[in-house]
Amino acid sequence: MQSGTKQRWMVGSVGSNFGQGKVLLHGQLLHFGYEFEVANAPGMRVLLSQHVAPDTVGELDTEPKLDIGPLLRPIGPQSYRITRPLTEAEWNGYRSVVLFSEPLKRVIARSQIRKAVNFEE
Repeated sequence: MQSGTKQRWMVGSVGSNFGQGKVLLHGQLLHFGYEFEVANAPGMRVLLSQHVAPDTVGELDTEPKLDIGPLLRPIGPQSYRITRPLTEAEWNGYRSVVLFSEPLKRVIARSQIRKAVNFEE
């Protein structure tokens, strides 16, 4: 990280009938922890959403979102690089990580994320 660049952390927990685990958004990296697990569905995508808790495609489409890429695997630790820096407004606006099945047009799992207060900058 460049000198003078502010480090940013956001944390959350995946919780639904179809998934569980912890997520961490740090800088341009999104991490899923060792305990991460989600039901396998076709064409799963990892999204950042400005909706606080989208449960349906209708709710997901009401707020801006950023497609991070395809889900690597339905279980275990994994990391994703956000291909462009997030603006200040995006950092303050994204509220959830969403696992979305494109072919099914269904939110499979989601995690609300919030700024972490216990990390040093």
